[in-house]
Amino acid sequence: MGKCNCRRWEEIIVVDRNDTGYKILPVEMKIESTHEQLAAFLGSVDDLEKGLIRVVSFEIVPDKTDPTKCITDLTVHMYFSGGENAE
Repeated sequence: MGKCNCRRWEEIIVVDRNDTGYKILPVEMKIESTHEQLAAFLGSVDDLEKGLIRVVSFEIVPDKTDPTKCITDLTVHMYFSGGENAE
């Protein structure tokens, strides 16, 4: 399985609480990878068993300098239970 080469994290916003009782951590990523690496990364997110992640935005474009790569802007919300000792 390929490893996704995340060039940089755009921004990690402070954990916020909404009216559902869950803490939400919005994570914005800009990922430079091959299509195979991106598929491996997204597959690992899909395979999570402890946690809930919602894709908020997703945009993928070809890399202008390397046709074997793509640039992906991905924003996800990670949901955590409200308990202090929640896993």
